[in-house]
Parts: sequence; C-alpha cells; structure tokens
Amino acid sequence: MKLRYKLMAVLLAACAGSFAVCAGFFALKMNTFTIQMATESHAGQMEARDYVFSEMVTDTRFDSMGDIAKEAYVKYQFGRCFGNGYALLKDQECLVNLTEFQILAPSLYAGEYMIQHLKEGQTALMMERQVSSLPQYRGYYGL
Repeated sequence: MKLRYKLMAVLLAACAGSFAVCAGFFALKMNTFTIQMATESHAGQMEARDYVFSEMVTDTRFDSMGDIAKEAYVKYQFGRCFGNGYALLKDQECLVNLTEFQILAPSLYAGEYMIQHLKEGQTALMMERQVSSLPQYRGYYGL
C-alpha cells in the first residue's frame, strides 16, 4: 500500500472519530436542552394553574369551612384547575392523583425536576411545586 493511501486512511479515521465525539456531545446537549425547555414550559403552566387554584381556595367561604369540608373542596378544585397529569400531596400522602402512574414515595422527589424511568421504556418528568396559597400542599406534574 502506498504512503498516500495510508495517510488518507489515517485522516479518514481521525475525521470519523472526531465526528463521532462531536455527535455524541451534541446529542447529550440536545437532551439537556430538551429537558430544560420542557421544565420551563410546564413550570409556567403550573404557575398559571396554581394562580387560578389559589384564587378559588382563598375565598372567604373557605376559611369558615370545617377540616373535612376544606379537604374535599381542595380536592374538587384541584381536579378542576389542574386536570390530567397532576397530583396533589399533603405531607407524604397523595390526596389527588390525576397522573397515569402511582406516586409511591413522594419524599424521594427532590429538586426542580426528576426523571423517573418507568417500565416498558417509558420515562416520566416529575416536577414539584408548592401550592402558593396552601403551604402544606404540594403539586406534582408528571409527563
């Protein structure tokens, strides 16, 4: 084999290797960017829904309700305001779960978001937000 062909083969291998490294780096960055955009989008949605929910549960009638009536009212209004894909938790107990999966250990979710791997290759994006008008409640979004 001539020297020219050997040099071309080495250069071609170097180019292919650098392309593979760049493609891997790009895929990793794209994954991070996609997750960031999804969390920002859903955080905005949660904020808007939380505002409407807070307006409904801070009514003057809400303060005069008993504990059982308050909890039933909160559950009802949460279902109306948030809808599918959301869950309402109080302490470590799931009060309302409108997601497609069970929330077994809410204490494990920490931070702005968490990626939960489900069976059959499914992945869920879990986001937590404290309900602004009711500090003892937390809302979760699962995508």
